[in-house]
Amino acid sequence: YVTRVDENALQGTALTFMDPYVPRVYDDDTGKNGVFSLTLLNNNGTFEITPNVAERSASFLIRVRDNSWLDFEQRQSVQFKILAQELGPATNLSAMVNVTVYINDVNDNTPVFDQPGYTVELPENMTVGTKVVQVHASDLDTGLGGKVRYTAILGYLNTSLNLNAETGLITVATNSHGFDRELMPEYHLYVEARDMDGAGNRAQVPLIIKLIDVNDEVPVFDKDLYEFILATDLMGFTTSAFIHATDKDATAPNNEVRYELINGNYQNKFVLDKVTGELTVREKINLRSKKYVSQRRRRDVDATPPIGNEDDLFILTARAYDLGVPVRSSTTSIRIYPPESRKRIVTFVVPGSKLDKRKTEETLSAITGGKVYIHEIRPLRPEEPGAKDIPNDNPNIKERSVVTATVLYDSSSVVDISQIQQRLSQHNNSYSIMPEDTTRTD
Repeated sequence: YVTRVDENALQGTALTFMDPYVPRVYDDDTGKNGVFSLTLLNNNGTFEITPNVAERSASFLIRVRDNSWLDFEQRQSVQFKILAQELGPATNLSAMVNVTVYINDVNDNTPVFDQPGYTVELPENMTVGTKVVQVHASDLDTGLGGKVRYTAILGYLNTSLNLNAETGLITVATNSHGFDRELMPEYHLYVEARDMDGAGNRAQVPLIIKLIDVNDEVPVFDKDLYEFILATDLMGFTTSAFIHATDKDATAPNNEVRYELINGNYQNKFVLDKVTGELTVREKINLRSKKYVSQRRRRDVDATPPIGNEDDLFILTARAYDLGVPVRSSTTSIRIYPPESRKRIVTFVVPGSKLDKRKTEETLSAITGGKVYIHEIRPLRPEEPGAKDIPNDNPNIKERSVVTATVLYDSSSVVDISQIQQRLSQHNNSYSIMPEDTTRTD
């Protein structure tokens, strides 16, 4: 007898015998001599036959009992024998027939990657076409069921990578890939493979891309302008004089910042600590030195605020640079005023938001009696002093702004109260005296 069955056929699946194979057994004896048993030999428990006992003539049925041997990848056929033996008291006649069952290959295996996971290290500034990794998967099935194609990369920034469906080669798809060591040290994705030429069973494998930090960030100063006032002994400053810059690179030495003075430090009267950024006085400043009087009149055209009063003693330029390759740097300005300086840094808390800078400078100049140059306008944060004192009964002052400015005073300052009253009355509201100009189109 010869037949076929699918691999991993379920328990109870019946074998079907086509012509010319007829699953029937005969015994022409009568009575007890015509009773016989049916048994499977060399079967390993894979199949079972029914009936087990018959008389004279019977059709038999063979079913799957244990499908563990029905694995096409292990064997392509199974052979066993059917034994028919009389059970009568006088004789012990028997007959035996061979059965061959060929196993049909079905797509019962998923692709298997050569590695449980792929981990690569790449520089964060990798360019289009850079090889990431080449993955490989195989499938034990034969024919189309064993033909593997690589179908997808899954995960964040997956569109920044190209996957060759036939070879499994993964490359960078664009220069604007978005992989950034400063945002994430490593990126976790998955590569998918499917059999049946990309339409069958699927498998996934982890892909971890670890980024190597490159020096692509520039140190950035906290301020565009630092201002300090000399102490009365001319040996230091009224407050600790620090400048500070931050480099967003992820690892050293790319994010290690150093400082230096590159302009304005004539005769090296000032010392800038290259590590901490602290500015100190090397020796007592002689304000009456004619050389310094001429030097103090030298101006940095880029410095802000754009003023040129004789109060400006020193204008220094400092540079912050990192220790990476290539070295990246930025600069800032430092203004140093004498003890009797008529310049002051003042922080104002002003009602309203979206303030007009020019109008605000004019109004604050009128209030203070000096010349006001604004450095920064920002919203008042709830935790700052004054934020909790805002009245609740006036809807026009739900918001306040913090204005940081330099106030320049002449030898004699005048505050014109009538001018202040006029500015307030122009808007009929002391809480919105400096709104930002807007243009309305009906």
